Amino acid sequence: MSQHDDNVFVRNLTIVLGALVGLSIFVFILSQMVTKDLANSDQQGVEARIKPVGQVSISTAAAPGTAAVAAAPKTGKDIYNGVCMACHTTGIAGAPKLGDKAGWDPRLAQGQETVIKNAINGIRGMPARGGRADLNDADVKLAVEYMLAEVGVKPGAAPAPETKPATPTTVPEAKPVEPAPVTPPEIKPATPAPEVKPVEAAKPAEAVPPIPEATPAAAPAAMTTEQVTALMAQKGYACLACHQVEAKMVGPAFKEIAAKYQGDATAAATLAGKVKQGAAGTWGAVPMPPNPTVADDDMKAIVQWVLSLQ
Repeated sequence: MSQHDDNVFVRNLTIVLGALVGLSIFVFILSQMVTKDLANSDQQGVEARIKPVGQVSISTAAAPGTAAVAAAPKTGKDIYNGVCMACHTTGIAGAPKLGDKAGWDPRLAQGQETVIKNAINGIRGMPARGGRADLNDADVKLAVEYMLAEVGVKPGAAPAPETKPATPTTVPEAKPVEPAPVTPPEIKPATPAPEVKPVEAAKPAEAVPPIPEATPAAAPAAMTTEQVTALMAQKGYACLACHQVEAKMVGPAFKEIAAKYQGDATAAATLAGKVKQGAAGTWGAVPMPPNPTVADDDMKAIVQWVLSLQ
């Protein structure tokens, strides 16, 4: 009986020890797997945190995703909507409206190259490149060709030459030349010389009254607002497109200009120079385009009128 109990005890002890050894092996293997995953995760996290923000690629092939970042090329319509629409939709300062064939015809008579050149360099009330110095010549050309296409003109089309009916030439019939009659001159007797009278003695000169001192001419009066407005409309000057007498528009009111230069002896010459050559930064961010076509007499009259406003 005692030997049987010993055998049972040994067997049970062997089973318990075997189970403990197996459990220890399982726990060891499991801990190794978890530790390895954590180590890999920590290493990847460190690499991700110290990775540079950008990378430089020296490969000739396009890097993945760069196609989506590249800006789409500009079209004439895009440039028109961003730059030209403000004036060419409403016709400010005499600008031809989009789609108005009658307004574009006089300009197209000069040729498309002239129209594009004027848009690049500026003309009358329009500043060079529409006031956007960042546009290149190709951008301006695209915008002009878009506006011309809206009135049915294809890029590069030459203006249609004006045809006139041929006038028939008639040659007058030649007539024989008749000899002119020769009339002998009539000989008249010589007339006697007139009687010579003795010369009287000269009389003493009378005293000449003193000449009154000339008074300086008064400066001409400034033109009225109605006269200046009529002058601008007659000569095609676009001053009123950006300025008004009392209200500020794109540029300052004329009365604001008069107040700024009140008492300045050089105001007339300063304003004339700004109108002729253009100016920027005096009244705001919008530059004033140059107006070299304004006649000197008209310039003097307009500046004198502006400075006379109260």
